[in-house]
Amino acid sequence: MAELLLSAFFQALFDKLASRDLVNFVSQLRGGVDSELRKLENTLKLIQAELRDAEEKEVTSETVKLWLDNLRDLAYDAEDVLDEFDTEALRQKSMADQASTCKLKNLVPSCFNIPGGFNSSRMLSKIESISNQLEQLFQTRAQLGLQTTPGGTSAASQEQQRQANATSSVPEEPAVYGRDEDKAKILDMVLSDGSTDANFHVISIIGMPGVGKTKLAQEGYNDEAVEIFDIKAWLCVSDDFNVFSISKTLLAKITSKSFDVVDIDEVQVQLKKAVAKKRFLLVLDDVWNENYNSWSALKAPFITAAPKSKMIVTTRNSSVASTMGAVEQYNLKPLSNKDCWSK
Repeated sequence: MAELLLSAFFQALFDKLASRDLVNFVSQLRGGVDSELRKLENTLKLIQAELRDAEEKEVTSETVKLWLDNLRDLAYDAEDVLDEFDTEALRQKSMADQASTCKLKNLVPSCFNIPGGFNSSRMLSKIESISNQLEQLFQTRAQLGLQTTPGGTSAASQEQQRQANATSSVPEEPAVYGRDEDKAKILDMVLSDGSTDANFHVISIIGMPGVGKTKLAQEGYNDEAVEIFDIKAWLCVSDDFNVFSISKTLLAKITSKSFDVVDIDEVQVQLKKAVAKKRFLLVLDDVWNENYNSWSALKAPFITAAPKSKMIVTTRNSSVASTMGAVEQYNLKPLSNKDCWSK
């Protein structure tokens, strides 16, 4: 029972950590808050893989039960910290909205005062403390005889989340005005014959957090003009660039079938067959990976596809686009004030 509850709670934490608002907010903070949150997330993932074994052993081991209790307390502490970030992000967004309204009315000096109370250094210390305690807890697993369960809860829950991201077609994004020219340029890239001899090439949309990369990719993906592609698939990747999980999810999306395989080679063989001589359009949204070997492994099956196939990658980092060998890179700029207020 403890494993089930903690697994669900861990997934809630992962959802919070992957929240677009949270990611955008912490990316603007100094002092390494962003990287420390990634470290916290990675530690939680390592521990989550031990939960099934811990649940089985807590029935007969008081020590394991205490281990789970301590883990639960730290998970609650992590949630409290993330809630503080969410609250501050919401407050600053509200302030920004007020500022825009005040600016329109030429009342900026008297419209509002900036309240204090949020200290990023204090929050960083909290995260570091929780991460350190989690790491210490993780290190004791060997003494308790805990082992990672192959195909356990952690992998399953992440796979389910990735499947949900992939099969829900495209994420819902708010309407944005003033992007007609950007959309036209992206469609030109998608529908072009390509400037290389490769069967497919990568188009990257690069921009700062919140600028509208996902929305622009969505506009291109849903346009009637791209119905000429034999295969279309969308996948939100974020910072978890797991070649096996991504390949398996894309295979399920492309074939509309589930595959109970645990071998990366078998998955890629099936994926290679699925795209053979077919023209595809794939969107990998919010990619952070800068590991060339991982990217090379992921793209290998797609060499059998029909010419003029395309892969759109959205990222905030130009080095990611370079790693993925983007033939065309589109740098998305913020909207003008006029476009932001258009109706």
